[in-house]
Amino acid sequence: MKKLKFNQETAANIYNAALPFDQHILSISYLMTYGNKEWIQHASNSIDYLYLLLDGKAKLVKGEANGKQAILQFLYPGDFIGELTLVGAEKTTKDIISIGNSVCLAIPMFYAEKHLLTDNAFLRMISQYTGTKLLERTERAIHSQLYEFKYRLAELLLTITVDDIYQEKHTEMAEYLGVSYRHLLYTFQHFRDQGLIDKGKKIKINRTKLSHFLEERMQ
Repeated sequence: MKKLKFNQETAANIYNAALPFDQHILSISYLMTYGNKEWIQHASNSIDYLYLLLDGKAKLVKGEANGKQAILQFLYPGDFIGELTLVGAEKTTKDIISIGNSVCLAIPMFYAEKHLLTDNAFLRMISQYTGTKLLERTERAIHSQLYEFKYRLAELLLTITVDDIYQEKHTEMAEYLGVSYRHLLYTFQHFRDQGLIDKGKKIKINRTKLSHFLEERMQ
């Protein structure tokens, strides 16, 4: 992890949207860069920053008592990390792991608690964000009932792969997608037979063919 004082020009080069904070807040913030599979936040540690993911991807993971991990959510640019802790809805944080290289805006939590919680515009924004994420989870649950698993897997592969390389553990993905491990392996084999992926030491997706494959749903 690399930690640098916030720089407007640097942030503008990596983040397409306008940052939802004023210049004073940005002046006391940092840009944090993480490498592939690097921890952004440990569940066992206090959360010292309110993060906004500017670039890259990450996953929210919960550790189980048996040592296994369960993927709860994938995060993309524009997603917050630590907002539930900030508003007091969550006392125990989850593990957040970078997928590929990622960059976060990091606002010191003590400052966020003092200033952002009294900012009506911020509170309105974070409420809308939380509501949107809840609706997305509901849509994902409905999506899993309406579409065949092969289409759901193809769609996810297009969004979570880095440089078109699949990095996740099959066991965790099967649980996240709500299917058996055997069904997941069978579908990956089907994708390989169809030329949608190339399975060597690593699984590499064929983005063009997967995109065309998804278009079948609309026909």
